[in-house]
Amino acid sequence: MGPGNLSKTNRCARCAACLAIFIVAIVPLYAAAGPLTIASYDVTDTPLSGFGCWSHAYSGTITLTNRTVIGCGNDPPVPVANYTGGGGSLNDGVIASSANGSQLFTLTSYDGGPPLSPTVTLHLATPGIVNRIQIYGGDPANAIPGGIDGVTVEIGGVAIVFATTPFGALNALGVPVNDEIDLSSSALAGVSTDVIVLRDFTGASALSSAISITEITVGSLPEPATLGLVAVALAAFATIRRRSGRNSLKRVLTCSMVPATAAP
Repeated sequence: MGPGNLSKTNRCARCAACLAIFIVAIVPLYAAAGPLTIASYDVTDTPLSGFGCWSHAYSGTITLTNRTVIGCGNDPPVPVANYTGGGGSLNDGVIASSANGSQLFTLTSYDGGPPLSPTVTLHLATPGIVNRIQIYGGDPANAIPGGIDGVTVEIGGVAIVFATTPFGALNALGVPVNDEIDLSSSALAGVSTDVIVLRDFTGASALSSAISITEITVGSLPEPATLGLVAVALAAFATIRRRSGRNSLKRVLTCSMVPATAAP
């Protein structure tokens, strides 16, 4: 192999190494820009499973309050409780298509006390930058899912009221059953957190004061450290490309298409 071919091979090797650095950096970026895992959640002011003939599951500690709501049909009143330290229907990865597996809340009072005001606190498995929250309402054949039109989101002590954007299948009233909260242009954008509080829900179904949730998902943006890694890779790519000439990438592609030959 002559000196010219050896020089060309070296240039190809340098550019190939640069591309490898870039790929190693960009893969974590795309991996980080996905849904964040909800490890557990707490709920306050929630009727127990059975309210309105809807059912849900929860694995954590359930502490009864002195409040009640109506039962299912002629059943006794259902206690209102606070949930802590567990998981269940809201983070089990299942979007229910019926009243089973969906948690029914109410924004009114059935016992003469003040209106109930449920709060859902999400505990993420790892910190992340949240850019959207999706609330799935459940059964499209029912009129209750899709009743949420606003919610307060609190992250790191900063609370902002959001109007939700409906999406998904239509319920019995022709309203999309799911709601999305877009944080991307708010003061909460770019804030890394592992705790999200959802409270002060507004809206509720036109036929009742109830709202339903079968699943909550949290979308994320890459962490600043990951973005920094990509920036370093891009800088390295630019540096090697300048040193190898403006057509380095073309040479890498050419090298990859030319079969290797044994040295004489």
